[in-house]
Amino acid sequence: MVMPALKSTFPSERSRPLPHVLHGSRPGGQAFLLARRFVERRTPMIMVTPEASRRDELISDLQCFLDYPSGSSSCFPDSGVVLGYVPERQETPRKGSPADLALWRLRRNEPVILVAAAASLRYGAAPGMFSERLMTVQIGDVRPLPEFATALVGRGYRRTSMVEAHGEFAMRGGILDVFSPGEPQPWRLEFFGDEVETIRNFNVESQLSVDTLNRIVIAPLHGLPPQNSETAPGWERLRTHLRACSWSDSRITASFEHWRQRHPASWPWGLDSFFVEQLRSPLADLPETVTLCCVDSEDVHIALDQLPAHLAMQLGDSTVPTAVGQFVAGETLSRQLRERTDIVLPRYHDLKGNNGWVANCGQRRQSPPTGEITELRMRRTPTFSGDLGRFAANLKQWHGEQYGVLVFCGSAPEAQRLQDVLSSYDLGCGVADTAGQCLTEEAIPPGSTL
Repeated sequence: MVMPALKSTFPSERSRPLPHVLHGSRPGGQAFLLARRFVERRTPMIMVTPEASRRDELISDLQCFLDYPSGSSSCFPDSGVVLGYVPERQETPRKGSPADLALWRLRRNEPVILVAAAASLRYGAAPGMFSERLMTVQIGDVRPLPEFATALVGRGYRRTSMVEAHGEFAMRGGILDVFSPGEPQPWRLEFFGDEVETIRNFNVESQLSVDTLNRIVIAPLHGLPPQNSETAPGWERLRTHLRACSWSDSRITASFEHWRQRHPASWPWGLDSFFVEQLRSPLADLPETVTLCCVDSEDVHIALDQLPAHLAMQLGDSTVPTAVGQFVAGETLSRQLRERTDIVLPRYHDLKGNNGWVANCGQRRQSPPTGEITELRMRRTPTFSGDLGRFAANLKQWHGEQYGVLVFCGSAPEAQRLQDVLSSYDLGCGVADTAGQCLTEEAIPPGSTL
């Protein structure tokens, strides 16, 4: 990756609606620049990708650059968090990284990165629904253990003999272990009577305590509380929809009785949306401090344009279509992206002026934007196919043009071998111990290689 000298990854703040546009960079380079932007400013970010596979690729690259999670050697221990949405009903939810928890942290202006596939943005809810279910616990609180356990069960947690996964809790004597979604390690609370005496996080494998904490926030596995009451409005909405799908009253009654005995976290996909009073996109009403990035922007808007009007819910042995208005429309999401995007990373490299930006970034504006768009252009790199002599010649040229060159290697031995080879061509090359070390301005000064 060949970069011009940058005072910072992106220029100083600008006024909307014009975003920063970064093109000419491959996926790994895009992740590097976004991670560098996060490290420089430590403000919350949302990154939208066209599909789940691209989301997972970006998450993997960001985790590499941010050294997350890696304990005390992390760039920002316990503060730089990479989370992903669940974009499709067929995908198994990531209990360790719920989108609701990330959005709550975003709205609190915590340095969190949320990576979301475009289709997942349609599964929205009222912003306060999740936050009302959070449990804040600090040393000195008085919480009887039986009531504490009941509160955890009501938030979707499962009691086990030993905590090993997110969404589990265990009790023995005056000790309670709990593994909250989105946390790298579980917590251990020790009680003196009904009073919380100590709070520590601990290693799952060794079960040994790591650090002492003063305060924690336990997240629910689902924003909805148990829907045990027969009079809850969601049941009537669901009843009306199932009758329209030719379900008999006896079948509906039996199914309702079954679902009322289970927590919403374990319901079939799509069922919970009937109980959401206020459907809102996660992009609605984002704080100004949140940076919204559109990755492979052309494909993101295509994906939103192609969202089906109805999806399918698998209820027992029956497939039932979702109701109209059950999810945020793709047109609404596309408009919100146009109005709110701060950083655009097009998939293609042929950006040409404002009109090119409008076409390539998938924007549906009535007229081209006015003013200047901030564009950051990476130097295109050829394919060397093992020709180290030509690679060395290009390096000398790039150094002369005051470009910084970042080379990604598959392993530490490969990096060391490359350094030795470049030394034979009288070219200096630094080697970083971790990918996160290349994120600072001093790591890759102009005319150097790392």
